Formats: sequence, C-alpha cells, structure tokens
Amino acid sequence: IADPADLSSLRVAVPAGIRSVIAQRIQNLPDEVVGAMQVGAVLGPEFGVDLLRRVGEFESEDLVDLLDAGVEEGLLLPVTPGTMRYRFSHDLVRETLYDELLPGRRIRIHRATAEALESLPAASLAELAFHSFQAAQGHGADTDDANRQRREKAIAYARGAAEQAARSLAFEEAARLYRMSLAVLDLSSAPDERLRTEILLALGDVEARSGELEEARVTFREAARIARATGEATHLARAALGYSGRLPWIRVGSDASAIPMVQDALVLLGGSDDRLRVRLLTRLACAWRSSPERRQECDTLSQQ
Repeated sequence: IADPADLSSLRVAVPAGIRSVIAQRIQNLPDEVVGAMQVGAVLGPEFGVDLLRRVGEFESEDLVDLLDAGVEEGLLLPVTPGTMRYRFSHDLVRETLYDELLPGRRIRIHRATAEALESLPAASLAELAFHSFQAAQGHGADTDDANRQRREKAIAYARGAAEQAARSLAFEEAARLYRMSLAVLDLSSAPDERLRTEILLALGDVEARSGELEEARVTFREAARIARATGEATHLARAALGYSGRLPWIRVGSDASAIPMVQDALVLLGGSDDRLRVRLLTRLACAWRSSPERRQECDTLSQQ
C-alpha cells in the first residue's frame, strides 16, 4: 500500500483481460441490475438489502429481483439464506463495477451511504470514516458550509475509528485512519494547524506502538515544528516526549535533536502543566545521565 490515506490503494487493480471478461458478463444484464450492483459495490464487499435500498432509493420488492438477477449471472452470492445480505462472488467483480462508476456519481453514492449510516445506531465508525472520506473528495472551495461540514465529519469519524482501533491494539489500522484524517484536513484551503498537531501526536503514538519507530520520530518532529510555530506548549511537550522515546530511561544516543526539543518544551511550558513538566525533567535527566559533566545537573533535575 503506497499511501494508507488513499483508500483507492486498498483496492485490487483488475487486469485488463479479466476486466474484459467480467465487463462482458455485466453487459448481459439490464441497466437496473447493473445500477443496483454498482451501488452495492460502493457499500462494500458485503451489503444488506435495507441499506442498499436506502442509499439507492430502490423499491424493496424490485430490489430483491434485481439482486437475484445478479445471483443468477454468478456475480452475487447470498451470504446466508434468509438474511437479505449479499456479497460479490469475487473481489474483482466488485472492483470492476466500482471502477465503471463516474467519479461524480461515486462520490454522491458515498455521501448517501454516509448519511444513511449516520441514522443507524450500530453503524461502524470505520465504515462511516471510509464513506465520509470518499464523500469529501472532489468538492470545491471549503467556503461552502456543506462541504466544510462533510470534511469535519470525515475527520471526526476517522479519528474516532482510529482511537477505537488503537484500544483494540490494531495500531497499523489506527495509523491508516489517522493518515486518512490528515488527508481530509489537507483538502481545506486553510487547515487548522492545531488540529493537525493533535492528529500527528496521535499518529506518532500508534506508529511507535506498532514498532514503526523511525516513522514515529518523523511524525513527532513534524508535530514539534508546528507546535513551535503556533506556540502550543502542551503540543511541543508531547511531541518532545514522543520523539525521545516512550520509555523515559532510554538514552538518546547520537540524536542531536532530542535534548534541544525537550529543553524548548520546558521553556515554553513554564509552570503551566506540572505533570508534563515532571515528565520532561525526567526525560532530560535520563538523557544526560551518560555524560559525566552533566551528573550534577541530572541530580538537580531529579530533585525538582
């Protein structure tokens, strides 16, 4: 996956020859059947009739007949008899149907799906994030209140899904969702830099927890750069603590950025947050403990 924030990178590229065969089978079906399956392709590899009806505004009885035609052609399969849920017979079938949608129509279906999911109490945050992200693409200037609200929702859903994934220890998925929220933020002509820093700090944390330590350091370094520019002491403190390692007693080694970052955070923070200040002082004392000429300063910091 080249860019986890790009949801299209999660889809399978359909080889031309196979696409031609699948397309021929699709062309054998009436337009109404193809239209229903295309909406289903936007919903996902598996979908329920109720949601499909709400998104595509189909009549219930007609919709079942349309889907049964897809089953007869071997493009759809009922998940379990009597559940009114269907899945595509192969991922390549879904990809072909999805790719044949014009971009504008695809975005509108994603938007309708997000709106329909919002009314369901058991809707998955990850699903809401995905469809809201796709619905936020391709809009004009964010001076349009509706577009701005869509983007705000997409960011909120992606962050919520990321937090949920992190609580389940799915750190790689959490990182992908945080990157998704950053991608939506970049669609704005004047992105909120404080919000960007909050997302970067959360992203750096899950990257570190997943073992992607170098990526995490890059992320924390960017968060620190923005925090210095915005003057957000708490953000700079959190970035410094993340950059220098999750365990306070780890030596910083040859890294020349860690100690200055911690020192800058201490200066900017002042006495505004005692808990963060103690953590920064601990980190600085541990970072200096390998230097004999700093032993006295380490002791002083420890006493503070």
